[in-house]
Amino acid sequence: RVGLHVNTVRGHLELLVHLGVVTRETEHRGGRGRPRVLYELASEEPRQRDAYKTLAAALANELTILGGTDQHTADQAGMLWAEALVAEGRLRATTSSEDAVSQVTALFSDLGFEASTEPLADRIYLQACPYAAIREAFPGVCEIHLGLMRGSLAVTGSGLAVRDFDIDARPGLCVAHLEATPQAATSPTR
Repeated sequence: RVGLHVNTVRGHLELLVHLGVVTRETEHRGGRGRPRVLYELASEEPRQRDAYKTLAAALANELTILGGTDQHTADQAGMLWAEALVAEGRLRATTSSEDAVSQVTALFSDLGFEASTEPLADRIYLQACPYAAIREAFPGVCEIHLGLMRGSLAVTGSGLAVRDFDIDARPGLCVAHLEATPQAATSPTR
């Protein structure tokens, strides 16, 4: 009815099952042949927060269908996202490394992570990932968040960059290791 291949529809339905929006049941019948798989809208409406997870999963699924998300594409998306955040006033230019790290940490907290840093401000810790349920099926979600972090640090103009990003450094914890870029090391201090 929708003009899509059955395997494409099945992939979308499985994503909706994974997110709890749709239920799946195997038809019980006595005849020969493979039983049909029946899908039905789940009885409970997802909460608003789950709606964002559903959207993120749908977008990640679409990226997977289109060929995945390489880090270059994710970095470009992150830079565009960060520039939009500057226009909204959620990120601003600064020469202070500590201020830049504070802004990015606050941004990721607003996105639903338990984000924190340490006194040296050379690492950002991300815990309680709101996308953990879809991360295994769609690892591009992590690449996009890394792109956003790189873009956010770049638009602050602080001279900080992400050196390494450890996904699941410990279960439930991702760590971004930061460093000053060569430009920051040679630019005069104010």
